[in-house]
Amino acid sequence: MEGFVVRKVQMERKKRYCQFLVSFSLAVFIVFLLISPVAGSPSGGGSSSSSSGSSVSSSSSGASYGTSMGMSFLDVKPPAPKPPLPAGQFAQTYPIGFYGLNYNVNNQKTLEIDLGAARAAKAEVTPYPDRIEVYQHSSPAVLITFWGDGWEFRNGKVSGSVTRADFVTTPLIANISEGDVSGSVRVDLYTLIGPSELTKTIDANVTADIEMRFQNATSLQNLGYENAAFTMNVTKVLLEQTGAANLTFTVPPAWVTSHGGVDSVRIARISEKDHITQILDTRYLGEDINGAMKFTAYSPDGTSVFGMITTKAVMEKGGKPSEGQIMTDVGMLVWVSQLAFNNIYLVAIGAVIVVVVLYIGWMGWKSKGKGEL
Repeated sequence: MEGFVVRKVQMERKKRYCQFLVSFSLAVFIVFLLISPVAGSPSGGGSSSSSSGSSVSSSSSGASYGTSMGMSFLDVKPPAPKPPLPAGQFAQTYPIGFYGLNYNVNNQKTLEIDLGAARAAKAEVTPYPDRIEVYQHSSPAVLITFWGDGWEFRNGKVSGSVTRADFVTTPLIANISEGDVSGSVRVDLYTLIGPSELTKTIDANVTADIEMRFQNATSLQNLGYENAAFTMNVTKVLLEQTGAANLTFTVPPAWVTSHGGVDSVRIARISEKDHITQILDTRYLGEDINGAMKFTAYSPDGTSVFGMITTKAVMEKGGKPSEGQIMTDVGMLVWVSQLAFNNIYLVAIGAVIVVVVLYIGWMGWKSKGKGEL
């Protein structure tokens, strides 16, 4: 009986000892979790990947770094959202090219497209006898055309010689006070290596400085500045080597009618480098399927800031409005002066010829007079 009691006491001690070990281990584990770098961000103010998703562990993503030996993990956070655009502004960014697309590397006038990379970039590659079209149908979409022939398909790639290339964007649509407007561009492409971007921004808030530039540019063509519906700024990232551009704008018929009709509409360009403003040769293309009026212009100097404006004829002294680009007497004098300054040698030769002709004529007249006497 006495031995049974002793054994019972010993078992009770072992049970308490085991409970103590479990409790102590649990307490140590909790303290470890609280002081471990994995429990928070390196700065102590972040949240764990299990609660917010802003930190990605190394077991689920190769973008997180660190070890279980106490080294701090690097939080991988999503990029900050772009700030909202001011009222009256509308923008879209167009992806152009992708890794695996290389055109005119080292001025070789060749094209190589990795078809697997094209599928990964959600780009459709369509070959034709005289061209290859690459349609990047992410919203917004871009169609790139490479003109050439002799296409070769080998090892999952297509390659060949290219004579020229261009791309065209889907329209950027904006709803402004004048109604729905849109703008699209077609741009000559000289080089494309990997991914790049083009952003179009329509702005209904035309500043006084920009309007002054439009007014000065129209006055050089003996036109008066009337109104600007909007501007469209075209910016590029990793897309420096581009050429001439074609602009296509649509505007509501009511805006055109209330500002002088089709003949008054012009597309203007403000250079992003030196701010020189040009009035581009603008043509009316008719109405689109939605009834909006379409206008196009060719910009030999490429993309920049463009304005959709209207002009009016300037009244001359006789009361008749000027027709197109008519040069006044002062303008003619300035033009002749500039021509003489830029061609001084030709002017000198011309002056010598005039003097010789006058001298010969005078001598002939003098001889004729003596003969009559």
